[in-house]
Parts: sequence; C-alpha cells; structure tokens
Amino acid sequence: SVVLSLCSYAGPWSSSSKALLIIRMLSGYSINMDSVKMTEQNPLVKKTEVTMNEVILYVDQLTSETQTLTLSMKQDIPVSNQQPEFVKIYNYYKPDDYTVVEYNSPCPRADK
Repeated sequence: SVVLSLCSYAGPWSSSSKALLIIRMLSGYSINMDSVKMTEQNPLVKKTEVTMNEVILYVDQLTSETQTLTLSMKQDIPVSNQQPEFVKIYNYYKPDDYTVVEYNSPCPRADK
C-alpha cells in the first residue's frame, strides 16, 4: 500500500484554499477501491475521482497540521525496472502553486 503523509502547509496564510492531490498509478498496479472508499470517510476529503491511471482527491484546505491519507494499490502485472510515478498537490484556485513528489514500489523486484 502507499501511505500519503501530507506535509503541513507552509504558505503565507494559516491554511491553503481548496487543493487537489493527483496520485498517478505505478505501471502494472491498480487502485484498491475499498481504500478509496475509506479515504472518502476522512472529513478532509470532499470528492474523489478514479481513472485507470490516477486517483484525484479534492480537499477543502490544508493547514499546518500533518494529515495522513492511505490508498492501497495491488500489483496486477509484474513490471521489471519499475519506474517511479508522482503525487502532485496543487491549489485549486492557483494551479501554479504546487508541489510534486515521486514514489515507487516499496520493494522493487529484480528479475532473475
């Protein structure tokens, strides 16, 4: 599973406005829909969208308090030389205000 720990908001105001989190799926992986449903129970999350390649979370705001959201992915097809994907977080009203973080499978396999 992939655990997203949202860093505390560090902008000039006490909190951000509405934000979007775009989580790109690793090659060969798919999202566990039960984990999306659990994430939707978090009061921070106002809406979710799931496509074949990504999950988008809409949140009202981010504050200086660290938030943790958990999404699980399952490996459907083994992929050798797994490449990282990204999580992009940006301000809904100011898309130029964003950050991008790469992630990868926790235990990449070496094919023998």
